[in-house]
Amino acid sequence: MRNPHGSAGVEWNGDWSDVCDKWDHRMRNKLNYHDTGTDGVFWMEIIDFTQQFSNLYVCRLLDEKEGWKEFKVRGKWEGASAEGLPSRANPNARLDFNPQYCITVTKPCDGFISLT
Repeated sequence: MRNPHGSAGVEWNGDWSDVCDKWDHRMRNKLNYHDTGTDGVFWMEIIDFTQQFSNLYVCRLLDEKEGWKEFKVRGKWEGASAEGLPSRANPNARLDFNPQYCITVTKPCDGFISLT
């Protein structure tokens, strides 16, 4: 698994962590394990996993080495520019007051849009 916040110094330190003595030569080769410091990558037994986590989110890594390109637009959805959808609680909301982005695709391709 990989914790994207691992570089912040918070890593698993139980069985099969980077500092665990269970990593013998055979297991390192079998799992192609390399200790690269605080990279966020870690191994753990299923029993530890179920005790430590109540939710699991699976994320795609869209790496530029694999041909993906990244373009980020930073902004906030708040205040006067965040009307939301018309509803009972907000019947006069105007969609044109919400943040809007236009994406032009000039040829068939794969794409991935993430709103976070």
